[in-house]
Amino acid sequence: MGNWYRTGGGSAFWYSGHLQGFHSEVFRDAVRNQSIVYVSNNTLEPWLQKGLVRAVTAILSGGDPGPLAPPATDEVRKEERPSLAGTWLMSDGTTRTIDNSSGYLRLIQNDIGYRMVQVSAPRFTSRGSTS
Repeated sequence: MGNWYRTGGGSAFWYSGHLQGFHSEVFRDAVRNQSIVYVSNNTLEPWLQKGLVRAVTAILSGGDPGPLAPPATDEVRKEERPSLAGTWLMSDGTTRTIDNSSGYLRLIQNDIGYRMVQVSAPRFTSRGSTS
């Protein structure tokens, strides 16, 4: 399916893309017979682009989407990044592999490499000060 991604069981598919200042998101859950599609300008933070799909999925399933809040982030200095390479045990018992052989970090999952980039929490200005 080209640039589409799918769950391991093949029951859900999604695509994310950017073109000329716009972000598009398509999500299809074949088991629940649900589809979510939207296009926005690129001012949406990446965490919110995926968060919107999760929130709408929760609503369509009769659940509470909860608050849409940015994930917590920690600064990782450039010289520390190679030390992150290796296999990591997740809280659900699965493992994730981080590779640094290309000179940058990649998350390897299901034989697909995803380039990892530093993400920082947004900074808000209030009364002339930055917090």
